[in-house]
Amino acid sequence: MQMTGLSILFGFLLLFPLAPAYGFFQGLSELGKEPLSAEKILQKLEQATGKTAPSFKDVKKDAWFHSYVSAVAEWGIVSGYKNSEGALTGEYGPSDPLSIGAILKMTLRAAKVNEMTCAGSPAHPQAKEHWARQFVLCGEERDFRILRNKKRSLDEPAKRGEVAGILFDAFGSAVPLGQASFSDTGGHAYEADIAYAASLGIVSGDDGKNTFRPNDGVNRAEAAKMIYNRIVLEATKK
Repeated sequence: MQMTGLSILFGFLLLFPLAPAYGFFQGLSELGKEPLSAEKILQKLEQATGKTAPSFKDVKKDAWFHSYVSAVAEWGIVSGYKNSEGALTGEYGPSDPLSIGAILKMTLRAAKVNEMTCAGSPAHPQAKEHWARQFVLCGEERDFRILRNKKRSLDEPAKRGEVAGILFDAFGSAVPLGQASFSDTGGHAYEADIAYAASLGIVSGDDGKNTFRPNDGVNRAEAAKMIYNRIVLEATKK
């Protein structure tokens, strides 16, 4: 049976979950001529692997975020909540806020960074005894801008503008200088990141408005979509 470029891409993602990050997607750009929706890509993923993407009790099939959450779960980027004994509860919490520690984990996993290869002691004072210690350490090695402020709590909700920057930092992307067209992002610390992410289709503003709300929090459903868009962009870039 002949495999399509898309099948090869997803097979590679599943077979090598801890492959080196940068350059990982090179040579995997032949995904076909027609643009594919998240739902279609998820279907092709399931066809290529012969299994259904993980499901969550609180991620209904008719929800706008279903395909995004299901895809990033299939790629091993998210797994949902666990109880006090470490067992999965079957819930994702799509409307729950996303902490800085959690978005570090998700974006580094999306960029195929093996956190266990990051050695040493983290500079962030909270990280030493924190569950996200290794992800903070990897983020510091890659000079994630959000980690330069040692006073920010890792449990604090990440902001929309910050997540745009974190995604580029995780993939080692060079962000060109630019001004976003949104009415509320002028002069923001991550304005160039927001502008670049919007131009690439990774993020979008509010429907019917010219606003982005860069200082609002990001929920887990929104983060899944942003990460999904970033992975697909990386896999399809020429």
